Amino acid sequence: MATKVIINNDVFRAYFYKRREEGLSYKKAVLATAHKLIRVMFAMLSRKTCFVEGRN
Repeated sequence: MATKVIINNDVFRAYFYKRREEGLSYKKAVLATAHKLIRVMFAMLSRKTCFVEGRN
């Protein structure tokens, strides 16, 4: 799921490349992106909101 969100979503793609530039390996950057995705999904479910790309 994390690899698909990196491919299809600009926010998560930018986060992935930011982590890569910070020196993380590919797998660690994917896992960091997956962790961010989980945090975003949890917040969406908790607040009963939809994902808006402009917000962080």
